Amino acid sequence: MRYRESALFLSIAALLSGCAGLETDIYEPPKAEPVAPLMAEDLLLDSGQAEAPVKVGDVFIYDNPTARWEVVSTGNGFIGWRNQAGEERQTSYSTIFPPLSWIGEVRSGRRSIELVSGPLHPLETGKTVKFITDTLHVRPPGTDRSRWECTVQDKAEIVVKAGKAEVFNVLCYRNGLQYVQFAYAPSLGTYVRAVLANGAQPLIRELTGYARAPAKPKNDLAKRTIPNSPAPKTPLKPTSGG
Repeated sequence: MRYRESALFLSIAALLSGCAGLETDIYEPPKAEPVAPLMAEDLLLDSGQAEAPVKVGDVFIYDNPTARWEVVSTGNGFIGWRNQAGEERQTSYSTIFPPLSWIGEVRSGRRSIELVSGPLHPLETGKTVKFITDTLHVRPPGTDRSRWECTVQDKAEIVVKAGKAEVFNVLCYRNGLQYVQFAYAPSLGTYVRAVLANGAQPLIRELTGYARAPAKPKNDLAKRTIPNSPAPKTPLKPTSGG
């Protein structure tokens, strides 16, 4: 299987733009241009979820690179996130879809998502959603339009660095090319693994810890087990599949 974010998430995002957070720049960028907060009338996407699956104060920690994303707002179909670097992003109630806006020192922008078929939630094996994204990149500047197709492949139990979880594996194609595979855990309301296309070598991000609201002190965000599952004695090596 050939692999190649902008958010997780939570962009992957960057969960993605939010996923763009998975890339690294080696130059000092100019000061970020402001990106207007999204309003309810901006949301063209119905994810199929009546309520946000996460709460303000929930914290999710991912690796590759390490990022600590905290839920700072929910409502009107949006989830607001902020990481340890002060970068912010907004997603729909489903983090399987790309982020709707992102603000940071390196990248900022916003996008609209128009469903062609859907909604995606509630997740069921075999369900497919098609959608179109129109993206405005404020920095670096640019625009693009992409056609996406995401299919729920199966339901499985997997082990990630945060523990064991029951997940739906969702494979997404962008403009006809395989782009990202999510392992989405309904018990957490977000993904626990994202495998991103990255040339010949897949780029794998995993959940390493989390804290439910009210969040514990920052120095107490130890590795935790996903609900109703024992922590593995030996960490499982990341794999490209579920």
